[in-house]
Amino acid sequence: MEKGYDVYEYSRKGDLESLREALKEGSKPDDYMAYDGSTALVMAARSGHSHIIKELLARGADAQVRTDDGSTLLHHAASGNCAEAIPALIAAGVDPNEGNEDCVVPLILAAHYGHLECVRALCDNGANVNLAAEGWGTALDGAEGEVAGYLESRGAKRSERGADQPLAAAHERFSYGCFETGENPHATPVLAPTSQATSVDRKPQVGDHVQLRVPKPSGLLKVGDIGLVVADDGSDCVPLKVSLGERYDYYEYSDLMVSAVSASSNSSSSSATPEGTKSFLVRKKLVQGNLRALGETGLFISPVGFGCHRLEDTESHKGALELAISLGCNFVDLAPNYTDGEAEKVAGEVLQKMMQQRKVAREEIIVATKVGNVLGQQMKFVQGVPDMAKINESLYHCISPAWIQQELTRSLERLQLKSVDCLLLHCPEYQSKAGMDMTEIYSRIRDAFEHLEKEVAKGRIAMYGLSAAFMPLRPTDAQHLDLSMVMKQLPKNHHFRILQFPLNFAEADAMWVGHVPRKADGSAVDSKSAVEAPTLFEAARNYGLATLINRPLDGIYKESHGVLRFSSLDCDVRSFSELQLDNCDAIEEKITNLCQLSSPPFNTDDGASGHLAGKTVKVLASLPGVDCVLLGMRQPQYVLGTVPLLFATPPVHSEVALKTLRAINNTVCMWFATAIHEADHGTSKHWRLPVNEKYSAAH
Repeated sequence: MEKGYDVYEYSRKGDLESLREALKEGSKPDDYMAYDGSTALVMAARSGHSHIIKELLARGADAQVRTDDGSTLLHHAASGNCAEAIPALIAAGVDPNEGNEDCVVPLILAAHYGHLECVRALCDNGANVNLAAEGWGTALDGAEGEVAGYLESRGAKRSERGADQPLAAAHERFSYGCFETGENPHATPVLAPTSQATSVDRKPQVGDHVQLRVPKPSGLLKVGDIGLVVADDGSDCVPLKVSLGERYDYYEYSDLMVSAVSASSNSSSSSATPEGTKSFLVRKKLVQGNLRALGETGLFISPVGFGCHRLEDTESHKGALELAISLGCNFVDLAPNYTDGEAEKVAGEVLQKMMQQRKVAREEIIVATKVGNVLGQQMKFVQGVPDMAKINESLYHCISPAWIQQELTRSLERLQLKSVDCLLLHCPEYQSKAGMDMTEIYSRIRDAFEHLEKEVAKGRIAMYGLSAAFMPLRPTDAQHLDLSMVMKQLPKNHHFRILQFPLNFAEADAMWVGHVPRKADGSAVDSKSAVEAPTLFEAARNYGLATLINRPLDGIYKESHGVLRFSSLDCDVRSFSELQLDNCDAIEEKITNLCQLSSPPFNTDDGASGHLAGKTVKVLASLPGVDCVLLGMRQPQYVLGTVPLLFATPPVHSEVALKTLRAINNTVCMWFATAIHEADHGTSKHWRLPVNEKYSAAH
């Protein structure tokens, strides 16, 4: 356990006795800080524990702490309805009129939530009732009933736009008061269902499964969670003790209703279902227009999926996956070689935890893994396996039936699942690196398909597909698959359903170039046939296949040396990008203008504001033919930096998204064209390979 985490947890729970014991044993109030900047004092304020706040202040806790969105302790006290602590916090030097990074002051939040006592406490201690914030208006603009009447009695006025004020920007609505689950506190409240099918009209008792009657801004349970009553002394003056997984909290009888555990929560399904995936997206309010279908599988999918390429066994990585699913991601993309098997283990642990806590059901989440690349710990199993292609000493590739059977077994064990929804052959074209010709590779794909039908019959997979290159990437990686040839390898009545391939601002040809056999340099083998040929996306639709997009932020431009990272986030990945931050700013500003993202209904910041990743994924997910964008989100802040804009607002119009993709791709092409001249605009000339190296590997 990290130092100070005990103080943090006791503060969140309001356990004063345990808190004092932890402090007595040497922990300090500010030893631990969560990913969003929360300290023990912040959590006490969010959870409404005024007695903990006073104790921590007395012990020297920093009252000037701010979370990542710039919110002060008073913002969190207002969100958590902790009116009693407000005078103490102001006495400790917290300014009631200081806004967060979006100029929202605590009084606006208190009024927005309808916390009358917090509004009173703030007004009595110097809060200015007429401060306004863009997208929120004044406190009175967001107030109703008694709160509105009280504010008017204190001289509060509405802003010029008054009740017509638009909702706050997407990233704001997902930040204030948000913790752990990522639920949107500013969404229109959805009451827990009260029909006989989902609830029982009686007083909760020990052993009952319970749900909230109405949303609460603080506490363990969120709307849709199903907790278990574990203790009740029988009196009306002591709250019920309710558990959710390994945690617990206390609730009044009036807060809860007895829940008949829903069919989805108690289902014996071992794979995703149309009904389950649909109900999940509806519950998470991701129905922006029509539900997004996963090809012709019958399943429904979120616009972004969680890519697990670098998922490790750390609390932040686990927290990111859980947060993404809580927000509405229902596709998890894995492979046995991702972090040497650790990714599958971590994903399995998180999914099992969330299913045990009844936060999700198995049929709501689409889980995909792969088979093909062989490295790391997989190398100990290669002896005696037929058709094992040796790429080099540390990397093999295999899609033989014998390998698929044993590799799938290991994946299911790591994932703790009976079945995966889709098994993808992982880059079978890569066997060309071992000297295999494409005729033999297609033959091996055919053998693999025949075996995968047996795995479908056994119930270990629901369907299968390909994660591969269908366009030439660069001359040194000449081989790629042709979809028409792939389809010829399939048996009758097959379960081949999904394609996964790269698409980003640098590798965009699949969206508008005809899909035909191509040479190493990208030119068509038969130039006449390419004129009328459908694009890869059109061909996929003609065959009834779903399309998953990978590498949305990591582009490889033709023969360039490096990766183009389409993200302005200054993190460890930046060091691998050939794009400088000024390049990223220019791209973001162009996206913002072309898609009008600073205007309703998107309401993002103007121009370049450091949100290139989120805006990039928004564009790609809005393109015609794209079912889901797979994105690596290993940190909770990465999730919150991309998912809210995608989930809380409708897609960009498909024609606008396509126009934007072309424009940014043209910009990248222009940068590379100018980089070959002496007088360029500052891009590095080592991006390009020497001319005489271009095609040597292909030949």
